[in-house]
Amino acid sequence: MAVLDPSGGVLMADKCLAAVQQVFSQTQGIIVDSWPVDDILVATEGQAEVKGPRGTVRANVVVLCPGPWAGPLLAKLDVHIPFRVEKISVLYWRIQNPGFTTTTFIDFHDPRGHFYGLPELEYPGLVKVVFHGGPEVKPDERDEGGRDEEMRKMVSDYVRKTFPFLHPHPVIQETCLYTDQASR
Repeated sequence: MAVLDPSGGVLMADKCLAAVQQVFSQTQGIIVDSWPVDDILVATEGQAEVKGPRGTVRANVVVLCPGPWAGPLLAKLDVHIPFRVEKISVLYWRIQNPGFTTTTFIDFHDPRGHFYGLPELEYPGLVKVVFHGGPEVKPDERDEGGRDEEMRKMVSDYVRKTFPFLHPHPVIQETCLYTDQASR
């Protein structure tokens, strides 16, 4: 069974982030990027104070985007949400037959979870095929140990069985951290 939506599309995360940051800056927002937060205080005057290694930022409104560091950061505000941070192996595969057209897909048939793929968008001649899951990690320790080879083999086996028009071995491997609320 398949569903085709010719009006569908792909949102590129880096371009979406750049667009949001541009609009934010145009409306007098100030972006403080790559700055670890040591503490957050809510002052009685309604302002928030965010303290970090480069000083303190005070504002009436603060938007924090901590990604996989959300759990420890929110705990400083006595907000405890059970987050799960997974290390995802993002793999890119060379198209063996340049005349073959690729598309976006999600395959829910595997009992371990689902695979998804994106067409040749990020790297010329390469498609992305990923298993949507991975080992739980701490964000600051994501490169220690892990199951990269195991995940790579699982996706390689899937690609060999499912997509004979792709080269059987990935040519690029990247890492992504997914942060989700842990199931209770």
